[in-house]
Amino acid sequence: MKKWLFPILGASVIIAIGLTAYFLTRPWAFPKTQNQSETPRDMAPDFSLVTLDGTTVTLSEFRNKKAVVLNFWGSWCPNCHRNMPKLSDMAKKYDSSIQVLGVNISEHKARVQNFQQKYAISFPLLLDDDGTVARLYGVDYTNTHILISKDGKRIGIVNGDMTEDKMKELAR
Repeated sequence: MKKWLFPILGASVIIAIGLTAYFLTRPWAFPKTQNQSETPRDMAPDFSLVTLDGTTVTLSEFRNKKAVVLNFWGSWCPNCHRNMPKLSDMAKKYDSSIQVLGVNISEHKARVQNFQQKYAISFPLLLDDDGTVARLYGVDYTNTHILISKDGKRIGIVNGDMTEDKMKELAR
């Protein structure tokens, strides 16, 4: 009987992890709010979130100064592990015209700090503790990028890794 305990326990853990990942990646995991606009050229909804060092960042502070990339991510997301170092390099390269903001969805601060240190992320990581901003923007999945023009309008969405071409286009 004891021979079967560990395989059954292991299989149960794997199934639980798989179900959790499945349910967290469903569109209804972060439902859209009633007042959310569906058209990409509308003004980007303003928000304020806290960074890892306790500084409050408000989206509107970049209006008429820089275009913005909102990167919605999670440390558990394998695609984010791949994308974030590249995005960090692009954030440095386009720093004069684009502000990248990493919006972490619902993770503990310590986990976000570990991720930032592991990958030496150069842009601010914001803590969306309860997923409010993700819902505000209708973000259904991690590794989603909302592109906001210098004048504060939502001009596009990149689902998946951010590309150099999109950064160049936004920097114009």
